[in-house]
Amino acid sequence: MKAEIWGTPVAYEERGEGMPLVAIHGWTGCRLQMTERLEPVFADLPGYRRIYLDLPGMGETPPCARVQNTDEMLAFVRAFIDWVVGEKVPYLVAGHSYGGYLVRGLLAAEDSRAAGGILLCPVANPVHARRVLPPLVPLVEEPAFVQALPQPEREAYGGAIAVQNRRSYAAWQREIDGVKDRFDAGYLDAIVRTGYGYARLPEEGKTVDAPALLFLGRQDDVVGYEEMLELLPHYPRATLALLEHAGHQLAIDQPETFVAMTRCWLKKWESERPQQ
Repeated sequence: MKAEIWGTPVAYEERGEGMPLVAIHGWTGCRLQMTERLEPVFADLPGYRRIYLDLPGMGETPPCARVQNTDEMLAFVRAFIDWVVGEKVPYLVAGHSYGGYLVRGLLAAEDSRAAGGILLCPVANPVHARRVLPPLVPLVEEPAFVQALPQPEREAYGGAIAVQNRRSYAAWQREIDGVKDRFDAGYLDAIVRTGYGYARLPEEGKTVDAPALLFLGRQDDVVGYEEMLELLPHYPRATLALLEHAGHQLAIDQPETFVAMTRCWLKKWESERPQQ
């Protein structure tokens, strides 16, 4: 499916019917990352219209000349949501990593229609060199299997996944194959150099009224978790899951916990949702 936003054809797909839930992938990723993570949640949970998009310069969406920084990326995503969901329709939103960074902006906007958000290992500090990062100390559940992998593959997998076994390897490999060489490196590098961070902290001087589900990994050596904890006072309705044996790919490391907690949170959200 395609949506025309600011002269740019945006690739996206929809699954299910009901309450719109817009899912936003991470930096240099594509919508496959979010379908892999979220679709197991909805295997037996009807009533949600899941909308997965590719951000500009990633997946099947080409770069957008009007998007040169994250503030403009956020505005682009809001324009996409208006187009596909409707300008006055409430929606849920979910995001991983940089996608979670955009979710922060959507939830904190003064005129936000986001009725709730799922933040999966979101970016807290946009300055990579200044992030507070724990070491990734993997739990190797199947050492013989891991040692049998070719060395380059073993090193890449070992540096990304906190719980190492056949299951997590297969999930990691599907994601690697799905996103490989599917982004415009020059376009994204320019954004990193000049405008990866918001001009102003989205939550500054604000309280986010919408409920949120926040997943953080204790072994997340990409974005960390401590700096996101410092932002919790801005989210009085947040449910926090700080998981041991979980890195930046938390949903691969702890899939059962991720699925169960997300389903539980959504059911609670449904029970508390004002009747239309």
